[in-house]
Amino acid sequence: MRLLAEPHTTTSLARALHVSNATASSHAAALRSAGMATTTRTGRSVTHQRTALGTLVAGA
Repeated sequence: MRLLAEPHTTTSLARALHVSNATASSHAAALRSAGMATTTRTGRSVTHQRTALGTLVAGA
């Protein structure tokens, strides 16, 4: 959650967390459905960033 203080692509999240792109995407989807992250698609790139609720939960 702390990584999402700044926008990250699915690939950059996967690399930072040492998981597969599919796992990073799945976790981002769970955060999005909980209202803690947003996702924006630009062409083939998908960018994730936390919401105000995500910031509150992260304690940042």
